[in-house]
Amino acid sequence: MKLLHLDLTRWKVFVEVAEAGSLTKAAIALGTVQPAVSRQIHALERECGGALFHRNGRGVALTDLGQRTYPRVLSLLREAADVFEEIHASAALPSGEVRIGILSSTTQHIVGPLCRLVQKRMPGVRLQFTDGSNRQLDEWLANGKLDLALLFDDGRNLEHKTEQVALAQAFLVGPRGDALTAGAAVPFERLDGLQLVLPSRPNGLRSRLEAIARERGVAFDVIAEAESIHILKQIVMHHAAYTVLVQQAVAWEVEAGQLQAAPIEDPAIVRTVVLGENATRNSTRATREVRALVLQLARELEQRGTWSVAPR
Repeated sequence: MKLLHLDLTRWKVFVEVAEAGSLTKAAIALGTVQPAVSRQIHALERECGGALFHRNGRGVALTDLGQRTYPRVLSLLREAADVFEEIHASAALPSGEVRIGILSSTTQHIVGPLCRLVQKRMPGVRLQFTDGSNRQLDEWLANGKLDLALLFDDGRNLEHKTEQVALAQAFLVGPRGDALTAGAAVPFERLDGLQLVLPSRPNGLRSRLEAIARERGVAFDVIAEAESIHILKQIVMHHAAYTVLVQQAVAWEVEAGQLQAAPIEDPAIVRTVVLGENATRNSTRATREVRALVLQLARELEQRGTWSVAPR
């Protein structure tokens, strides 16, 4: 049985080409020239006994063989990186890359302070942030694309390890000077006929809102949808409509007087924020240290009243 040549450098070239979709772009990213990249790919294809890429006018795309090979090679490279990181970490401060998934609604007050703390305490650790929908973050944790993620637990049987971090209550968000959101709370029935701009489906918060609306006989007047929370807030700022977001998503704008927000009650809509961790492989020291910092920041936010942290 012939064994493939396990030259990790060569397989890194394969991954770079697969992700760039172009030999030229991959060469630029690798700091080399296109013919050198092409030679590496041809050598791999000879060893594999088949083509890994289709060549076309726009660049290259993975063949069926390439598509089957890519996730396994990616896993191999990550495991190798973890081994080297652990060896280095055993005699020094944590080092390596930690990939963190973030919901747009939980980025405020977390991302900046986390970067500052990591840079101060663990300069050898590099954070890689990825934002996405709750469904995407869940999938990326499960398939190993992420090491950690702050996401909502909507009662599903998550495949990864989680720790409850905070409770996020839904707020009705209105423009500055708005009378409806100026009070202490807004009863759910007040949303009947209200012009709303809501997150695009599929979205857990929207699903909860619509389920309650059906039970209560409340009809929303949805005038627009957006996947981006930034767009939702911009529409509200221009007095075009109201939106519904968790408290954490509008904390800065409310503090700055750009928006107003009041909790929705009767019923209150509360979501659980969890810190998820990839369960497909052992966590590195860097991942464990960054995880601890995220939990520390969440507790500090709770003490300042910015986040409502779940009881432990």
